[in-house]
Amino acid sequence: MARPKEKDERINLRVPSEAKEDMEHAAALLGMSLTQFILTEATERAREVIRLYQSVRISDRQSEAFIEQVMKPLPAARALVERFEAEG
Repeated sequence: MARPKEKDERINLRVPSEAKEDMEHAAALLGMSLTQFILTEATERAREVIRLYQSVRISDRQSEAFIEQVMKPLPAARALVERFEAEG
């Protein structure tokens, strides 16, 4: 059985009372404590933002242009061709 991760960091927040009431209500609806709710939701959102910024998004047109460039053969380096021909 996996051991729960140690909780060695602390975050203190000051929030408007309406925001706290909303979070408490949402947590209660999910059967969670306020701490569990905030930690779960904030962690999930943080991971979503990280994934978004670590991925590259391009249009179909950009994708096609990229593939076209990748599939083109590279021009041979002149020095390499000359050496190959000289040894041939």
